[in-house]
Amino acid sequence: MQRPDLTRLICRCAWLASNGAEVHHGEKLVRNALLGLVLRGEDVRPLARQALETLQSEARVRLNGDRISVLLESTDFEKLREEVENLAERMRVELYASLISHTHENLAAWCERRALALLDLADRLIRESTRHETMLVLKAAFLDEIDEWIDQPGPWRARDVLDCVDHFYSLMMRERSRVAFPYAPKRPESKDVKWSKDAGGLRHGVITGPFRFGPLRANILEISPKKWRLKIVNTSLLPERERDLAAVAAAQGAVHGTGGGFAMSLEGEAAIRRLGEPVGLLIADGEVHVPPFPSRTALLMDEAGLVDIWRVVPIGLRLRLGKAGIVVRKVDSEHLLPGEIGVYTDQFKKPIPPAPLVLTVVGRKVGLVQRDASAVPPLGGIVIAAHPGSAGLGLLGEVEPGEWVYFEMPAMRGLDRLDAAIAGGPALLTDGQLDGDLDADHFDGFAAPAAFGPRTRAARNLLPRLAWGITPDYRLLAVAVDGYSPQNSVGLDLDELARLLRELGCTRAVNLDGTVGARMLVDGQLVDRNSEDQFALSDPAATCPYALPSVILITERK
Repeated sequence: MQRPDLTRLICRCAWLASNGAEVHHGEKLVRNALLGLVLRGEDVRPLARQALETLQSEARVRLNGDRISVLLESTDFEKLREEVENLAERMRVELYASLISHTHENLAAWCERRALALLDLADRLIRESTRHETMLVLKAAFLDEIDEWIDQPGPWRARDVLDCVDHFYSLMMRERSRVAFPYAPKRPESKDVKWSKDAGGLRHGVITGPFRFGPLRANILEISPKKWRLKIVNTSLLPERERDLAAVAAAQGAVHGTGGGFAMSLEGEAAIRRLGEPVGLLIADGEVHVPPFPSRTALLMDEAGLVDIWRVVPIGLRLRLGKAGIVVRKVDSEHLLPGEIGVYTDQFKKPIPPAPLVLTVVGRKVGLVQRDASAVPPLGGIVIAAHPGSAGLGLLGEVEPGEWVYFEMPAMRGLDRLDAAIAGGPALLTDGQLDGDLDADHFDGFAAPAAFGPRTRAARNLLPRLAWGITPDYRLLAVAVDGYSPQNSVGLDLDELARLLRELGCTRAVNLDGTVGARMLVDGQLVDRNSEDQFALSDPAATCPYALPSVILITERK
């Protein structure tokens, strides 16, 4: 089939379904404009005005004030269904094959399963919805976008596919809910929480019910840091069968906990780190397992129980390599003074200036030692460049590949020796104000955690979510939102997640990995309902190509 024919059919469906649409040459403009009109979610009048110039010879156009109606001939829905099924069949046959050459086979298989699951959901909604024409339009637009990714394989394509699936799932859920719950509350409030009794500085709450965006179920843990401490576990060091939240908690003697931070995906990159390793700062029992590369917002707790949420930068970080020790003073700097030591991350995005001694560090080990050379900082690693006159240059020269690197974080923001830290991002609340700045937390393609790739719509998608927040009186709140279930809980976007945390009294909050990590353990029982997931075929933890990279356990202070 020819794509322009499908575009025209989609636009005709949109006009019939929404009683007015506009057409514009250029597939992406058409898709964005028609979806905006069909869902009544955005102002598409500027695009509609542009469309006037191109429609004079194709359709009769009537301009009525600010509203533009395009009168097209009657749509042949049977023809549209036929074309859509052709695209669906192509996706079933070719999607996995187009991904496998650029990504890990498990990730490619996961993408395929998720895309097929959305296809099944779309068919069910078309059969059940009173606005089945609109659902057919969304199914057509979804398959049309997937068709583009099949035709243009390349780096980050798996994340593009996952983002596409999540995006159209969210559009379908919002459209269904707009019709099914027209008078539901706009969003949850603090009065909607059903709290258990306080158990020594810890209580569990649940929010359920339909809201304007759809059904929702969220679990909340409220914790007093004076009585409870956070214990971070780097589960990537465990056998995969032992990395479930309940299993990790049982092994550590804990009965409360949540999922943790993001994981490496390694799509399109050399496998310098293992699939599923943690991304960003991770401190467990005072030991730095993963340094703050990249710089991201993290949940922090020191040995005295003081807590904070802050964007952690590596300035002041101490590194010990063999007998040598250095302190990070500059990161990704183009210009170093004589005698300075440069530290470069993958955010530098190009080869570093040549130096007499160059060490490449991946994870917690030295991967490569070069002399009089340049290097490209690896994904998730760093490059250390020592110049003549650098303090410790001679000792650094004795370091060999394979040696361990030890990190020590400096004191920050009133916190002394950090006992626990876990990076996430983006920051959701800063001093009580909505944040959500993906760029500030370097969600620009690095390791593609949680589908925050360079073309992401993840911030606006309805997803399972996990977040931690702090109140003005230094209570900790963990919120785990169920998602991907049209019947039980559709999930939240980042804006609604931030508003929920603010409604619960938080002034600082950080988003953690929700797609896999939106798990919560209370009194030894998993209270989330991701195991009842309908959209993703089964429990996301079972279909995801990697298990939990880290977990946050809550243990009593002794």
